[in-house]
Amino acid sequence: MLLGLKEAKPYVNGAIEEYLVTLSTNIEALRIDCKPEEYDDKLIEKIDAFIPYRNEFIQICISVCQYSDDIKIDKFYHFFEKLIPYF
Repeated sequence: MLLGLKEAKPYVNGAIEEYLVTLSTNIEALRIDCKPEEYDDKLIEKIDAFIPYRNEFIQICISVCQYSDDIKIDKFYHFFEKLIPYF
């Protein structure tokens, strides 16, 4: 997708939307469900597991802002709306 952004490929908008939908759907796997005494260890584990996804998301946001003339902000708006239950 990043190469597609840099080269302004026509499939990029669809790829970004698919990525954001997939990320928002799979974020449920990071929810912490454990006993209170295990919470600290689980929290550290989940934070460590999330770092690659965070880095990828940041890189995609930077690339969209840097290379896209036609930023579809509504795709990001809907992405963040789907994350509201996790706050």
